[in-house]
Amino acid sequence: MAQVNIRIDDTLKDQADSLFEELGMNMSTAVNVFIREALRRGAIPFKVSTEKDPFIIRQI
Repeated sequence: MAQVNIRIDDTLKDQADSLFEELGMNMSTAVNVFIREALRRGAIPFKVSTEKDPFIIRQI
C-alpha cells in the first residue's frame, strides 16, 4: 500500500481529526473517500472558487 505525506497546519489537522472522528473515520479514511469520489466524478467533488460565501464562517 502506498503512503502519502502532506504538511498541514496543526490547528486545521486537529479540527479535521475531530470532524472525521464524529463521522466514524480517521484522516486516512477521509482522504481515501475524497480521492475515490474525485475519481468517480472525474473532478474535485466540490466547487473550487475564490467566490466568497457570506453564510460560511471561517474558523481557520
